[in-house]
Amino acid sequence: MELIKGFLFLTVGILAATKIVPGVNLKNNITAFVVAAVYSVIHFFLFKILMFLSLPIVFLTIGLFTIVINAVLLWITDKLLDDFEIKSFGTTIIASLVISVVSIVLKYLFIWI
Repeated sequence: MELIKGFLFLTVGILAATKIVPGVNLKNNITAFVVAAVYSVIHFFLFKILMFLSLPIVFLTIGLFTIVINAVLLWITDKLLDDFEIKSFGTTIIASLVISVVSIVLKYLFIWI
């Protein structure tokens, strides 16, 4: 159940990023589910490796470099999917922040469900 909730919260975060951040475009709202699925797979396989490789930088920035790692994973997702487009890497960082914040807020709002 937690996996499904996390996936739905990620999807809502992606939809929020497309509405809030200029330069983030989806072909349609159903594409957000595909983006969430691809991002989840990429995150599963690459996040820990990238965290390990950049551990000194993550440590020096008190964990803020994790935002850049998430943005890189979102950028990879953008390059893999034709129906999902992000204009620049700066936009990718902002979109990554929006997705993370929305997902975390939803997680804590619906903690009892």
